[in-house]
Amino acid sequence: MSIKFSIVTASYNAGTTLVDTLESVQRQTEVDVEHRVIDGGSTDHTALVVERHGRHLADYVSAPDGGLYDAMNKGAALARGDVLAFLNADDWYASPRSLAWVADAFERGADLVYGDLVFVTKNPPHRIERVWRDATHTPGDFFRLGWQPAHPTTFVRRELFEAVGGFDLRWAISADYAFLAEVMRRPGARVQHVARTLVNMRLGGASTAGWRSVWSANRECAHALRETGRWPWWTIGLKVMRKVPQLIAGTHGGDGTLWRPWSEQ
Repeated sequence: MSIKFSIVTASYNAGTTLVDTLESVQRQTEVDVEHRVIDGGSTDHTALVVERHGRHLADYVSAPDGGLYDAMNKGAALARGDVLAFLNADDWYASPRSLAWVADAFERGADLVYGDLVFVTKNPPHRIERVWRDATHTPGDFFRLGWQPAHPTTFVRRELFEAVGGFDLRWAISADYAFLAEVMRRPGARVQHVARTLVNMRLGGASTAGWRSVWSANRECAHALRETGRWPWWTIGLKVMRKVPQLIAGTHGGDGTLWRPWSEQ
């Protein structure tokens, strides 16, 4: 069985970082992939970056939207692949084989696949600040242990994304977490971990830009969990505690040298 990926990139005035995102998708090997950039009407040089580095794109849409998750939903509605993933305009795949590793897991019957991730400083030369090294989990661990897969490394079958209803736009920062909560409580959901670093993520996004954004994100997560009938703060507390070893791992240099596709030119 051949897996086709639909990668959605939401962007807004991200011309300085989008190059790595585009090049990292374009240089994926051994897979069938369509890539869509859904831009919120950028006023910087994003359009020029797309013109120079986006020859592989299936779509580039630039128009005002309702924010990050609205753009993701729009991209997902255009998707024609078997598997959906969301790679933001300041992130990039950590290897030219990231998607090939994920495809292998889906070919073995998974509904949702996740992997490992490193957080890096915003500007080059990128320093690893935090290492999200995951493990094999069951869907119930999401609620019992405060576990969650890293969203940029999460791949989901398109029909499952559509069945859940996509991202709930009531949650401005944590709609990805609310989506995962809905997936994890569905009976029979098959999840699989790929024990490889799949994505490099720049720090400074809506949920990582300081303690205020972290607090706002976790408060939204708690509200979303309450709607599933769970007692939220136990789960959220465990989720926050799981970040401590990630920060410790980051101080030891993480996984080594980062692959930056644009720097190969």
